[in-house]
Amino acid sequence: RLILNADWFKSLTDDMITYTSLPTYYGYETYASNGGSSQNTGYEFNIYGKPVNNTFKLEVNASLSKYDNKVIALENDEIITSFTGGEKIARAGDPMGLFYGYRADGVFESQQQADETNLFDKSGRRFNAGDIRFADLDGNGIIDEQDKTIIGNPHPEFIASLYNRFSFKGWALILFVQGVNGVDVFNYVKSQTEPMTGVENQTKAIYTRWTTEGQQTNIPKSSYGDPMGNNRFSSRWIED
Repeated sequence: RLILNADWFKSLTDDMITYTSLPTYYGYETYASNGGSSQNTGYEFNIYGKPVNNTFKLEVNASLSKYDNKVIALENDEIITSFTGGEKIARAGDPMGLFYGYRADGVFESQQQADETNLFDKSGRRFNAGDIRFADLDGNGIIDEQDKTIIGNPHPEFIASLYNRFSFKGWALILFVQGVNGVDVFNYVKSQTEPMTGVENQTKAIYTRWTTEGQQTNIPKSSYGDPMGNNRFSSRWIED
């Protein structure tokens, strides 16, 4: 009444289409080439059975799978791709399509804390109390494109599913459940409903925004037009 199945796989994809940057004098930004390769390895376990098989029947199918994706080679060192609200990066040695942006380390609770950190944006404006505390990865005191890093992995650690079929005298009920674990997602809706940069409606979460000196919160102060870029694509919007 039981069937067990186990599979292991490894696949290599060569000649992936990539877009390589061109010098400005060509008149085009990029050209397409077969300049990449990637590898997928993983396994899948499946169990199928009919534990009850008479007038009342029960059919069960459960599976558990995992895969690892890795970019093997690119014609350029890395490829950064924009999508609505953010960016992804492909880089040799890493999984494909990792979220790429700024690392948010909370909110400056006080002006003293902001002054001690002494961070500026690329226009020379100082980050103050209530602003997001972005990680200055290159240590130059300026938050700019050089501080972008990998902030999330959209590939799950494993995928599981369960299929059940109950049947009785011509009637059937099917229950199917599927889930993933360890996957990072970009909460685009949250990024559009909690920016506090204009007059649009916001979620109730903004009630806990920074408003007073010394307040501990993960939501920055409201700021019309977002001059400090508190709502830029960052780990603030990435959820597990």
